Amino acid sequence: MLKCLVCGAERDRERCHVITLTDDERAQVADPLDEYPYCKPCWGILSDPVAGPSLMSGIAQHYLIQAGVQEADGLATRYKQRLISRAVKRN
Repeated sequence: MLKCLVCGAERDRERCHVITLTDDERAQVADPLDEYPYCKPCWGILSDPVAGPSLMSGIAQHYLIQAGVQEADGLATRYKQRLISRAVKRN
């Protein structure tokens, strides 16, 4: 059983999308996990070029506010715009 990193649901491995970082990616992440599991419904949202950036920026904004960051709204908005621009470049 794997626990989705977005919603926390526990699912069989077959019902998850699991990402494993390359060595180069691991070198750029502080305390990387061995794997990053997402349940299929959450992965569907995250991989959507419109819904994904909204969800990810909302989660980031939540944690920034909890951490007491003054510019949480602006940072989350800029993060969302960067995600959207990367999604557009891929297509």
